[in-house]
Amino acid sequence: MVNRARSDFSARLVEARDAARLTQRQFAEKLGTNRSSVAGWETGLFEPGLQHLSKMATILDVNADWLQNGIGPRSHSLTAQQVLTPEGSLLQIKKQLPRIARALLYMARGLKGAEAWRITSNMLAGTGITQGIYVIVDTERRAQAHDVVVAEVQGVPVFRMYFPPYLYALPLAAAPPPLVVDGVRTVLRGVVAGRLIDE
Repeated sequence: MVNRARSDFSARLVEARDAARLTQRQFAEKLGTNRSSVAGWETGLFEPGLQHLSKMATILDVNADWLQNGIGPRSHSLTAQQVLTPEGSLLQIKKQLPRIARALLYMARGLKGAEAWRITSNMLAGTGITQGIYVIVDTERRAQAHDVVVAEVQGVPVFRMYFPPYLYALPLAAAPPPLVVDGVRTVLRGVVAGRLIDE
């Protein structure tokens, strides 16, 4: 018996594949699988693995969360009209107030590639990363699921939770070329290693 969530996924997959004007066979070839696997996913007989979901979203030019769970907008590609707002600013520690500089230097001790940032957005308020706080970013650490990372999307710094393989699946130490997420140039800078609230 097919559960409702699977039926919803199947319907979204068919909708996205049809919108991309791909046959099951063409879609299977792009995915590197066979047509019967695509047919099984579309009828809800079985579900794809995580490695296929990310690739499906890219091929079909849809948001991976929408494809898998029906969450968020269908399309995830940024258009020329969409403008990203920087969510943080990179700081020079020595130019901060002495008490802030001392605290940031203490937090960064032992990190080879530490960066200090000031958060300018409440995008991740639920994680304790709120507007006005300072964070130390470790540019050498490999991200783990649920870490908060700073990335540059089209050159604009954004702070996000790390959920591989969807948003930021590139190792932090990887050299260019940058990761392309849903057709948008994305470069991981590092993992938030500490936060400082100035009260």
